[in-house]
Amino acid sequence: MKRDRKRRIESFRFNDFDAIEKHLANMARKGWHIEKITPFYWQYKRIDPTERHYTITYFAQASDFSPYPSSNQERFYDYCNECGYQLAVTWAQMQIFYTDSEDAIPIETDEALKLNSIHQAMKKNFLPSTVVLIVLAIFQILMQVSSIMRMPIMQLSNNVYLSVIFAWSIVAISGFISLIGYFKWWRASKKATELGGTCMPTKGHRNLNKVLLLLSIGVFLWMLMTLYEDQYIWIGIASIGLITMVIFGVNYIKTKLKAVGVSRKTNMTVTVISAIVLSFIMMGLLTTFVFKLVDYHRAHQSTAVERTFSSPNGTKHTRYVHDDPMPLIVEQLKATEFDDYSYEARDNNSILLRWQQYDQRDYTFDPDVLTMYYDIIDVKYDWLFDYCFDYYLQQYVDDYAVEEGFKTNRYREIDASIWQADVAYQLYYSDEPSETFLFCKGNRIVKIGYDWMPTEAEMTFSAETLLRDD
Repeated sequence: MKRDRKRRIESFRFNDFDAIEKHLANMARKGWHIEKITPFYWQYKRIDPTERHYTITYFAQASDFSPYPSSNQERFYDYCNECGYQLAVTWAQMQIFYTDSEDAIPIETDEALKLNSIHQAMKKNFLPSTVVLIVLAIFQILMQVSSIMRMPIMQLSNNVYLSVIFAWSIVAISGFISLIGYFKWWRASKKATELGGTCMPTKGHRNLNKVLLLLSIGVFLWMLMTLYEDQYIWIGIASIGLITMVIFGVNYIKTKLKAVGVSRKTNMTVTVISAIVLSFIMMGLLTTFVFKLVDYHRAHQSTAVERTFSSPNGTKHTRYVHDDPMPLIVEQLKATEFDDYSYEARDNNSILLRWQQYDQRDYTFDPDVLTMYYDIIDVKYDWLFDYCFDYYLQQYVDDYAVEEGFKTNRYREIDASIWQADVAYQLYYSDEPSETFLFCKGNRIVKIGYDWMPTEAEMTFSAETLLRDD
């Protein structure tokens, strides 16, 4: 059974009237006529295949919130009908007319007036929204870059953070291309019309738009494929789903208010209020989902068990005790009868680096019980290694103390042969050596902190274990 309606995601820019006219004429030859344009798709209805001519005009005073055309629009529609054109659909300030007559009189004959109408419509709709979107994208990118500068290992080892940067970069690039393309066309058309010529053909970069759309889909799918076992990916999916529901809901309210004849001002007010209310509802649902997901993860997917401990001074506290596998534990280095450790392992793996964190803790806080922690960072690209290693070297440095000439905590280079490494450092608190060490071999960085000052044999055994390839 043939469908009478079909929906398509189109990639036209608002001012790309040439390409839209040609596209709609081609669709009519295939038996489809444009019926509705929404923020998400274009809807077509089935017709007999025909040679149909489409013409696009722009009316800057039109509003997407108005239930009826203004009196000026009504007079313009009557004029178009007299010229043999019928209104097919409107899209904000854009009006799409069609005619089946081969010798219909053109609707707009004054090219300078046509260009001015387009430019006024663009200033009211497309240009402000594009500028806002670019500013928002740049702000988000700068926020992410700032986070990377402050916490490079955490951010660069997480594909979610990287995908956010990629996604907002696509938005910014698309916006810049749109603005640059439009103003180049507008200036060329203005020069041509001043000389008595016609507006220049539009270049909407439709193929580029498709590429950017495919890249956006690719970034999203990549995030799903690489993090499908991570609880945070479901937070991302839930966020996208809720945001989509808010957009659909706000658009539905606006459309229904238009259909019942509510005034433009009232429609705008109600739509804005509904957007705010739905956004708060979305945030509430998302917050509830996050807490439920974390509880589920702890109950079903994590090795952690919630337990209550008593410290030496009698204070009771509740902690999650883990039993994750660790490549190196205290028992391999020291003889101990303590058997109530928490072994916690975390693994973040991105396209740039892998960050493994291991922590062996004692939640009884017995000063005689030895503990340890270590990080293993595998940097996947040589150009990124120095930046990551320098971050660790500077991790404890107090910049203010350095500027004032005071002593500060810092790593000092030590004999790397003990660690079987390319280079090794020991953390000093002022002039006092600590039990924290940093070393690397190849593109692997290891930071390890003991609860005691290790012997050379313990250092060498630790290095052999932690530098070993998985």
